[in-house]
Amino acid sequence: MDLEQVREWTTNSTEATTIYFSGGGCEREFQPAFTYPIYGEEELIYGYKDLRIEVRFDARSLLPYAHVGYSARRPEVEAEGVLNELLKHLPWDTCVDEAEWRRRRAAEADRFAVPGTEVAVLDAPPRSGGGGGGGGDKYHVYRTEVGACRELLERFQIFTLFFIEAGSYIDKDDPSWEIYLLYRDNVEFAGFATVYPYFWYQDAVTHDSLDELLYRKRISQFVVLPPFQRNRVGQQFYKTLMARFLGEPRVRQVTVEDPSEAFDVIRDRADLELLSSRGMLDDPKFALPLDPAWVQGQAKQHKMAERQFVRCVEMGLLRKLDGLPNKAYRLLVKKRLYLRNREGLADKSADEVKELLEATFHDVVNEYKHNMQSVDFVAPHGTKRKAQDSSIDL
Repeated sequence: MDLEQVREWTTNSTEATTIYFSGGGCEREFQPAFTYPIYGEEELIYGYKDLRIEVRFDARSLLPYAHVGYSARRPEVEAEGVLNELLKHLPWDTCVDEAEWRRRRAAEADRFAVPGTEVAVLDAPPRSGGGGGGGGDKYHVYRTEVGACRELLERFQIFTLFFIEAGSYIDKDDPSWEIYLLYRDNVEFAGFATVYPYFWYQDAVTHDSLDELLYRKRISQFVVLPPFQRNRVGQQFYKTLMARFLGEPRVRQVTVEDPSEAFDVIRDRADLELLSSRGMLDDPKFALPLDPAWVQGQAKQHKMAERQFVRCVEMGLLRKLDGLPNKAYRLLVKKRLYLRNREGLADKSADEVKELLEATFHDVVNEYKHNMQSVDFVAPHGTKRKAQDSSIDL
């Protein structure tokens, strides 16, 4: 078989896969971002023509149905091979017969209840371009644990593989996991987050003097499904988690495990809004040159890792400068960049270091401006800050 024939019988697994949601007042379809955890690093499947991989879910209970279709198959490949690989990553009760799936959906509709306790209701602003998850929708956030939502967890965990690069399933036998569920109007599953509480250890003296253990909450997985993205739902969802953790006295810090670039944007915008609403931008010490002790104290107060807090401070200062970095700001950011990349710059000449730092500085400033585009800078009493005091033409 020549190369052209191999190509003719080869399909990209991600492009061939479609996810369907049925129920909730509408039908949705969208594609995964990744399928390599299921079909291999190259995301290529050989041996079929017109390959179609369908994963259908009840929009509320997420009861799954899997189907694979094709117009032709090479005799040397297994007829059910593609389906069997998919089923390895779906729960044991996944339907492979559509009529059975419809019967079970109807039966589950009467008994299914979203597990956990409702902790927040989010209002979605109008979505540009229309479509699912538009204005007028309310998103309900539920907090639950593995033991209370095992069945649902086994159904939605495949979204970890579909939408988180290098994602993996959580340990369902560990009861420490906190699970947050996101539902549109209580009729459609829209996303989830998993959070793990690690012990917070500062030093032996502090640890021995405590009456109860302290924790660092780590957001491990955070997914808002594609039909519900781009209308600030993800940002509000993250802020809901942060608001809860800020209110828990035994939580000392909140971190995020291996955040993607897309999540970094959500996180930056949400953290800036939280810091603004908590009055940090009004602190007299929020000015150049920064006091390192103030930075450490504020990061601790707002339960943020210092690296993320410094990013927010740099963005806030750039906004305060109307987007026009002065000398002090340049020195602040370039010093941080140099210290973070010192080892990689060790073999560079002084001129090369200056050139690299300058280029990186401009990239950082452009990134900051982009990330601040849709931030609502709100004063502690809930009022928008004056335009001349707070806005940048971005």
